[in-house]
This record gives sequence, C-alpha cells and structure tokens, in this order.
Amino acid sequence: MNRVQKSYWVALAIVALTGFYTNYLTYFAESSKVVSSFGNLPERLGDWEGIELEFDDYVYAAVRADTTFFRRYTNGGDESIYFYLGYYSQQSGSFLEHTPGTCYPALGWTVLEKGREPINISEKKIKVDKLLLRKGDQTRLVLYWFQSGDKVTSDELRQRIKLIMKRILGKRSDRALIRISAPVMGGNPQATLKLEKEFIQQIFPYICESLPH
Repeated sequence: MNRVQKSYWVALAIVALTGFYTNYLTYFAESSKVVSSFGNLPERLGDWEGIELEFDDYVYAAVRADTTFFRRYTNGGDESIYFYLGYYSQQSGSFLEHTPGTCYPALGWTVLEKGREPINISEKKIKVDKLLLRKGDQTRLVLYWFQSGDKVTSDELRQRIKLIMKRILGKRSDRALIRISAPVMGGNPQATLKLEKEFIQQIFPYICESLPH
C-alpha cells in the first residue's frame, strides 16, 4: 500500500470515528432529556385525574428501566385506568424480557385473548398489542406498545429485530414500553376496550412530547 492509499484510509478512519463519537454524545445528550420532560404527562386529562403509584423495589430491580412512570387515573366514577411507561436509554435484555405478554402469564394470569388493536389519533393510526387476562375472579384488559419518539411498534419480534439492527448500525436504540390496563367491569371487555382507546387518544400526544426525538 503506497503512502497516498495509507493517508486515504487513515483519513477515512478519522472521519468514521469522529462521526461515531459525535453520534455517541448526541445520543446521550438527547436521551437524558426524558427524565425532566416526564412533566409533560398531565395529572389531569379531560375527566381523568391521576395519582402517582410505586412498585415494590424488586420490580424496579427486575425491569431495570432508566426511568419509570406509573399512575392510576380515575374519572370520578368506578372506572380506573393504570398507565405505565418504562424508558430505556439504550437496548438491554430486560427491555423485552419484561413485556406484558411475558410477565402476566409468569404471574399466574391466563391469557383469554390476544391480538392487535388499531387506534386513530388525529390523522395518525397506530396499532397496539392487546391482552385479555384472567386470574381467579379478576379479569383485566391490557393494551401496550413500544415507542421511540413518535414512532410506534406493537410487534415484539419486530421490535427485537429493529433494536438489533440499530445497534449494528450504531444508531440510537432507546425505547419506551407503554402499558395501559384496566379491570373489566360488568363482564364487558368491549366497554373497557373503548374506554382505554379513548384514554390513549388523549394521552398519546403528551407521550410523544415527553420522549426524546
């Protein structure tokens, strides 16, 4: 290899390393914004009013999210919706190990029905995963999805592939897991589904504002 070729490859390596380092710094600078921007998630949302909830310490240790956000919203009646957001600043195994599709059955819940549910939000349509669950005399409906900025993925396998590819390509791999759940009242899952979808339509814009882009 002559001197000109060596100079070319050295220059190319410097450019590549500089780009990687710049992306590295940008990634951590942007992902750190999420901690303070969770204030964008309102305590009052239409008729809903939220109160902060906490998990036991072992739950935080298991999910290993960088930031967790957990609220119970009530609308003045008997209806309650539980809102959870776990943010991961970079890809980790725990992110996809502790999804509702994995955790609820591990905790003794029986999956009665699973699928995907479309939700219209202004001019945008998203699809979320749906679980209808039972444990003893309790029945619960869960909607959940993965989100980065305003991009939504509901397929766990596709999410795994996306995260691996982003890591290979040196791109940001931060993600949030969002879960909406509610007890099924009066044996009517469709009414609970309608309630949760309307709640998501209200809170989704605030989620997008809260997550780094």
